[in-house]
Amino acid sequence: MTDNIQNTEPAENKPVTRRQAILIGAGIVATVTGGTYLAVARPWETPATTKETPVLSYDLSDEDKQAITTMLTNFITQAGNFGVDGDKLTPATIRNVRYLVKSRTKGYENYMRTRTDAYKSVRASIWEGSPIYYKADDVAHWNKESYLLDERLPTFQIEGTPKVYVEPKGEYYIGGNDTTYRKATAQVDFTSKETVRVQEADGVGSDGGFAVLTKEHVATLTIEIIESNGKWYAYNQSGNKQYLLATWANFDSVAYADSQVDGFTKEGRIVPTDN
Repeated sequence: MTDNIQNTEPAENKPVTRRQAILIGAGIVATVTGGTYLAVARPWETPATTKETPVLSYDLSDEDKQAITTMLTNFITQAGNFGVDGDKLTPATIRNVRYLVKSRTKGYENYMRTRTDAYKSVRASIWEGSPIYYKADDVAHWNKESYLLDERLPTFQIEGTPKVYVEPKGEYYIGGNDTTYRKATAQVDFTSKETVRVQEADGVGSDGGFAVLTKEHVATLTIEIIESNGKWYAYNQSGNKQYLLATWANFDSVAYADSQVDGFTKEGRIVPTDN
């Protein structure tokens, strides 16, 4: 009869079940330098991974570079144009203009383009909400004109055409509304010409003439730009000699003072006729 026959196969030849394999694995002791540890298999655990968000880049086309170059050339030229209006300084007006400007007497604004004016002229080309976008109320109460309201009647104007170098690759930027924009970076080299009018003497035997002195300030700006609906906007900037551009809310006044010590060349004279 075979119904009651029991399996007498030796234990060492029996197949190992999955449960037995796990239990056996949990008991293996591995010896390592400095001691021992239990090598326990944990198939239910997943190795920890660091989540990284890849930065997607793109190549700028020649059309992109040309559009950025045109935009930044106009941007820098406007942002760097401020100070006393030299065209309004004549032999008949220079004494009066100097008095109005240095004393900040009402009406002096008619003879100058302030940094506030210069900033307002380029704000439409600045990305709203960016680090260099200042609200109208803030700009209206700016007190950044002190170095322009000087008896030397200073004027700053961009000399020649700024040189724009656009990085060949840009990155995609995700805005607050999860909209993706194209972002690029450019370097701008420019020269600002400063003109001051300094009265040489004003006494008996003097014609009270003003020496017209000029100095060129060479500067470099790195600027980030963002594209939206086919138009490029300035987003942020870094660089030196901040007093040369109206897009800086603050600048190093000591650096400006140091720049005024030397380097000026005499270009001419204005002799007052209202003696």
